Amino acid sequence: MFFVGKGGVGKTSTVAKLSGNSLPSMHSETPGIQTTTIYWPGKIKQLNRSVIFQLQLWDAGETALKKFDHILSACTSKTDAIIFLFSFVDKSSFEEVSQQITRYSGPKDNTCKLSGVFHCLDSLLRFDQYAHSEITQRDIRDFEQNWKIPILKIRNIPESEARSDFNDVAQVLNILCEHLWHRDILLAGKTGHSTE
Repeated sequence: MFFVGKGGVGKTSTVAKLSGNSLPSMHSETPGIQTTTIYWPGKIKQLNRSVIFQLQLWDAGETALKKFDHILSACTSKTDAIIFLFSFVDKSSFEEVSQQITRYSGPKDNTCKLSGVFHCLDSLLRFDQYAHSEITQRDIRDFEQNWKIPILKIRNIPESEARSDFNDVAQVLNILCEHLWHRDILLAGKTGHSTE
């Protein structure tokens, strides 16, 4: 899975949270490509059982993507999913998602596309600032309807400031695995019930 988003929006923090690692206490741009592999027992509703998924999470720094052409092709070659990230308190990061969808995927590719919403790691920013959101519920609803891409929400707050919320992580990973499973069923030419 390739994580895409405006610089500083928290791609590295999201990968750290989903993989059970400590979140960075301050922002620094990812140099080159960072990959993290996790194994997750995703529950597949169609089968009514769990399946172990090996998930490789890819994160690339915005400067590296712009400077070196080969990094983008390495991140998107044989990609199963692209996760587009933005922050509720940075409307420009939300507005860039449409351009990123067009840039990083084509109409005939077979990647799963999902969008993640979370809060940046800023010492002045807390999850309770959701009330200060620059993005309305209508914006979210319109985006999901127009792009047919679900928006997942996760909080990126350092361990020292908030307890790790395993339920949030588990829910996001289960949804990612469910969408990947559904995509694989469709690619195999099998019929299946919608997982949404």
